[in-house]
Amino acid sequence: MDFFSKYSLCDTPIDQHNVSKLQSDSEQNAMVSCLSDTERQMLKQRIKELLLSCLEFTVPPLSYKPCEEGWRAYRGKCYTFSSNMQSWFESRDSCAASQAHLVIIESAVEQAFLLSKNIETYWIGLSDLETEGHWIWVNNQTLSETGVEFWFRRGNQKSEPDNWNVDDASGENCASVSWEALNAWFDNSCTVKKKYICEKKYSFPYLDDNESN
Repeated sequence: MDFFSKYSLCDTPIDQHNVSKLQSDSEQNAMVSCLSDTERQMLKQRIKELLLSCLEFTVPPLSYKPCEEGWRAYRGKCYTFSSNMQSWFESRDSCAASQAHLVIIESAVEQAFLLSKNIETYWIGLSDLETEGHWIWVNNQTLSETGVEFWFRRGNQKSEPDNWNVDDASGENCASVSWEALNAWFDNSCTVKKKYICEKKYSFPYLDDNESN
């Protein structure tokens, strides 16, 4: 019989009134009085190991970073801004290879955060490849579902998206965000090479909206 089995057979208080209450020190001592010193030490060590294993999986260490190296954390998401330029399709695949997707902009706050970090033009996860004029994010949400859009508006000319087809006969079916043009979205030919933004969620609740790597 191992000491855990022996412990279960020890004399213990059985007063039903005390079952749901924390036991006093004297009661705890009585429960382990039938164990040898060695067995008590083994029991304490086992309890310590179990407690540490629980902490390991539930509490991130103080040095915990929600995003891996090269990614920036903000409001429950990790973002990475590419340094290389690819087509929209290649960018989408590169994000997927990192267990991420092209960025989905769901608020003015998120748009402002992304553009505060960079001064270039990037592919985002928005296209009307399936149906012209029906813009859908890579997670299949529509613009009406996310509730925000930041297309560039022109005073005397057609605003974005304008599906310009002079350079590409198939038109402009993929969207980018541009810091240079008043922090707005533009439709572009999907084959044009641009930098891109990937995003993915991180596991633990965010501790600081501005936390970053």
